[in-house]
Amino acid sequence: MTQQEKIKVGVGILSWRAHETIRQTLLSYEQEKLFSLFDQSILYFNDLCEEDKRMANEFKVPFAGGENLGIFEGMRAIAKQLDSMDYILFLQNDCPMVENHEELKRQLAEAIALLEEGTIDMIRMRHRWKVGEGFDLAKYLRYFGVSELNESFSFEETGIQRETLPDSLAKKLRRTFRPSKAKKLLGMSVYLEKNPHLIHPRFIQGEGDTFIVDSAVIPFTEQPFLIGKKILSQLFDYVEKHPRSRTLNGFQTMEIPLNDSFWKNGGFKIGVSKGVFTHNRFDGSFRKNHPAYEEKSD
Repeated sequence: MTQQEKIKVGVGILSWRAHETIRQTLLSYEQEKLFSLFDQSILYFNDLCEEDKRMANEFKVPFAGGENLGIFEGMRAIAKQLDSMDYILFLQNDCPMVENHEELKRQLAEAIALLEEGTIDMIRMRHRWKVGEGFDLAKYLRYFGVSELNESFSFEETGIQRETLPDSLAKKLRRTFRPSKAKKLLGMSVYLEKNPHLIHPRFIQGEGDTFIVDSAVIPFTEQPFLIGKKILSQLFDYVEKHPRSRTLNGFQTMEIPLNDSFWKNGGFKIGVSKGVFTHNRFDGSFRKNHPAYEEKSD
């Protein structure tokens, strides 16, 4: 790409029902002028209804949608809408901003530079400390102790108990007898350790404010991520050709098919930034201490 050619970056938000959740998310984007940082934006509604249209019009966000396609096909529909973009930031309706406009601008610039250089293939942009709902570090802590806890780590946010941090004989035995299980989890150290790249230098490197993690040791996630079209097409093609019987509400996801040997052995370079977005639902929350908790949420 020449200096005269402008790198185009788009943002796509996938939404299904949960109107109070998408409202709160869009309010956070409006407050921090998120859409002003992108060349094209699309709010894609699975199971599009009149309330969806009203919401998009209220916040003046271009929208599209139709019948419920599920997560995978919904993400492909977003990519089609943003086909002229070089990079796409994928968000979901329950991913509000928890950093300000300038911080998002800074992280986007750093991420795009790393993507352009080929240093990373994609970058996670869920906040490393303000992780929100449904973030599991307990599995990592069954196998690994924490050498030096990052000063920004939040016990309250993650629900982790301090007594689970030290290494132990039980953890060493699990690493010994289940090495493949331990290996695929060790990338999650970036969410706990102050210097994960010094502890696991074979799989984790540091680049400015970003850690670069080998896909062998960290799973693919549909939570906020920025990616280029070439790698995205490669991931889409694999999911399409390798559908799984295990689905979400009868629909294919990206996470289930991708998190197999294709991902673990693919050598993908995953950036993990400080992050900008959290995960929070305001209707149908599955966090029991959340005011919006519903035992049988959508």
